[in-house]
Amino acid sequence: ALAAKVTVDKDVVEGLDVQDELKVCTDKLKYLVAAYEECEGTALTANDVKRLESRMSHLAYRLHRLGDEGKAQYLQVQSLYSKLKSAAKTTVPIPDPKPPTPVLSSSAGTQMNRSIKPDPKIYKWGLTFSGDMTGVSLGDFLDEVEDKRVSRKVSKAELFESAVDLFSGTARIWFRANYDKLQSWEDLVSKLRSCFLDPDYDDKLMDEIRKRTQGPDESTQVYFAKMNCLFKRLSTPLTEAQKISLLEKNLRKEHLPFLCNVDYATVDELEAAVCRLELWTRRADSYHEPPSRNLLEPRLGYQPTRKTTPKIFEVELASAMAPTPAPKLATGVSRFRNTVCWNCDQTGHTFRVCRLPKVKFCDGCGLKKVTRDSCTACAQKQTSSSGNARRGCAQSRGSRPQNP
Repeated sequence: ALAAKVTVDKDVVEGLDVQDELKVCTDKLKYLVAAYEECEGTALTANDVKRLESRMSHLAYRLHRLGDEGKAQYLQVQSLYSKLKSAAKTTVPIPDPKPPTPVLSSSAGTQMNRSIKPDPKIYKWGLTFSGDMTGVSLGDFLDEVEDKRVSRKVSKAELFESAVDLFSGTARIWFRANYDKLQSWEDLVSKLRSCFLDPDYDDKLMDEIRKRTQGPDESTQVYFAKMNCLFKRLSTPLTEAQKISLLEKNLRKEHLPFLCNVDYATVDELEAAVCRLELWTRRADSYHEPPSRNLLEPRLGYQPTRKTTPKIFEVELASAMAPTPAPKLATGVSRFRNTVCWNCDQTGHTFRVCRLPKVKFCDGCGLKKVTRDSCTACAQKQTSSSGNARRGCAQSRGSRPQNP
């Protein structure tokens, strides 16, 4: 309520003539009612509302300190104040007056409206674009300028007026030659892109995006931030589905098995899912064995299980019951597929590469339990072959012609 929390000064009230004060307040109330009725039905301005509110508050205070004598008029002021607050919803704000903008003529004779404002000191930003391939790229330069502009609350009009401080080398020559043709900062950025960007910039940038995989030690948040910056530099924006498809293919391979069980529809949801995976991976890598010594509460600590060593006779029994492995053929014996080993009587290898224990046999005919020197079969073959050789020699001598 109006003036409900106002402290009444009793000394002032005691010195008042209640009837005279009540008469003055009644006249003021009639004036306020007439003023409100005159404005009723029209759109009140902010100044009208403030002026009536101030007068009603002053009158309510004067009636409030009169007590019961001014209670009836006080209630009328309250009712009038409520009507004013309801009508204030249609208040028309008063526009702030602006100084006239001076008109400056350019060197080409065209008229350009440029307001005189304090120098934003853009030359102190330390940002320049030279237009050379060795310097900063145009995309990085424009992003840096936009960040500085927003943080220092510089308008684009002010930035355009001081744009000469942002260029050097070839880019400054271009800016000086085209300054009269430029109309705004947006126009300047558009012409910069058409002049200093590759004609196939979007196609080449798209190829670069497809090949931009996540580094082995690159965090997910940094990777997603850089990919989003690359997406923004395309002249034709990608859809959310296209961005997700590119990111899924370029993430580290250890993330992919996890993502097949996660639902996501936006790039932000995909980033959050991969960040959770990285968090749990780091926690798993930081696992360490629990301590088991020098504990304050040994009985509540980890007790490792002791490994029992098998007894000697158990080892011997297990080795005796194990099946004997088949002999392994040495490398390069595949040509002896149909050859029979004289040592083990198995096919596929010769006795020289046999892995079984060697037995005594004749290395001439393969007879067991004899050597070549004591082998009767080989001795008979040798005797018959030597007899045939002697007969052949005699025949050859008999066929020679006799000397005269």
